[in-house]
Amino acid sequence: MTKNRERLLAGDVAHTHEESDMSETDIEYRGHFINVQAVESDDNQWRPEAVVSIYRGGALQKTIVSAPIGVVYDSEEAADTCALAMAQNWIDDNAPR
Repeated sequence: MTKNRERLLAGDVAHTHEESDMSETDIEYRGHFINVQAVESDDNQWRPEAVVSIYRGGALQKTIVSAPIGVVYDSEEAADTCALAMAQNWIDDNAPR
């Protein structure tokens, strides 16, 4: 894990999971788990992306949340921060109330 990602996770709860489908650094939010995965491009820019996971009915459901094409950042930290916010917004908009 990079220092940037460690700083991002420092303010959030990171959990260790026994399940092989879950990362050791997933961020728990409203019963979901977020794995931030900013993607570096060939031109050294970072595209925000996250995987949102939840167990429902005994099955693991995953959704990939990505920034629109053209949304890139100069640093991994900035892309990670954006990806986390996008994932939290997706959960807020799609989780059962």
